[in-house]
Amino acid sequence: MTSGLLALEAEPGNPAPLDGVFREAHTLKGGAGLVGLHKVSHLSHRLEDLLEELRLVNRVATPKLTDSLLKAVDGLARLIAGSLDGVEDAVEVETIESALAAIDDP
Repeated sequence: MTSGLLALEAEPGNPAPLDGVFREAHTLKGGAGLVGLHKVSHLSHRLEDLLEELRLVNRVATPKLTDSLLKAVDGLARLIAGSLDGVEDAVEVETIESALAAIDDP
């Protein structure tokens, strides 16, 4: 997802990177839910919703938005790595939620 977001930042008008990141977020959402990582699934769903807004041009890709999405994706990677024992780190969840909430801040 990181490389797709960086490509989106470089070419905000190109739909291909956005479509790829959206598909990856969708797959992550479903896979996480399947193995019981409910916070990962929920946060991936939030990410997927934001990406869908970009796809529908209800939201414009900006450097701030891309930075927040990258922080969320990095946090999801750490959360997944730390969840190998089945426990989702509440602090990491809060970090990801903050990154996603920052997108809506003026």
